[in-house]
Amino acid sequence: MKKLTTISVAALIACATFSCNKPNTDTTFSDLRDSASYVIGVDFGSQIAQFSQILPDSVNVEALIAGLRDAALNVADTPRISMDDMQRVIEEYQMQQLQKKFKPEIEAGEQFLTENAKREGVKTTESGLQYEVITLGTGETPTQFDEVTLHYHGTKLDGTVFDSSKGAEPVVFNVSQVVPGFSEGLQLLPVGSKFKLFIPQDLAYGVQPPRGSSLKPFETLIFEVELISSKKGEAPKQPQFSLEQLQQMQMQ
Repeated sequence: MKKLTTISVAALIACATFSCNKPNTDTTFSDLRDSASYVIGVDFGSQIAQFSQILPDSVNVEALIAGLRDAALNVADTPRISMDDMQRVIEEYQMQQLQKKFKPEIEAGEQFLTENAKREGVKTTESGLQYEVITLGTGETPTQFDEVTLHYHGTKLDGTVFDSSKGAEPVVFNVSQVVPGFSEGLQLLPVGSKFKLFIPQDLAYGVQPPRGSSLKPFETLIFEVELISSKKGEAPKQPQFSLEQLQQMQMQ
């Protein structure tokens, strides 16, 4: 079975805020084994409590306990959910709960993009990216692996600036090193252009905004870009491994 990622496991534990919060007083401790079993349960329960605020909904406690029982009794070789499906189930549940928690951000972005698409001069690509040309340049149009030099000014829908190069030196990076919506936008217009990008959340940072930023998950973003120059680049070469290295990776 593939190991569940630390984040996914934490999310599952976080959701285990017991809906039936009355203590169970029916269990009796007849010997040291019973007492030790209870101590293990308290320890596990305290870990659940530490994560109880991460996600909004509780899980089905009976199903949670069934999973614990199956694993503890060594019957997990034939679990009720296949080993192959476990990772997928956790990831889908985690995403579902995060989408509920950040529903206002998702809906605000969708509403903005719907109205913005109606404005004169705003174009929408097949991916859902929207852009507006302020000044059309006459240079070459960058491609996926080119190195570009530019100024940018990033804001949220309410106008709050979350990142900007204004007042500083232009930034230089590879077109493929930024979020998909920004990368696509850089490949639409020639050097010398000034334009705005309206990036849907799924083409921006989605569920995982940069650490330390003021962005929330699922936020739609706006970038004003001045494309100064572009330098031709090449696709990164695939690393070459020896037969011994490949065998070692397969054994890990």
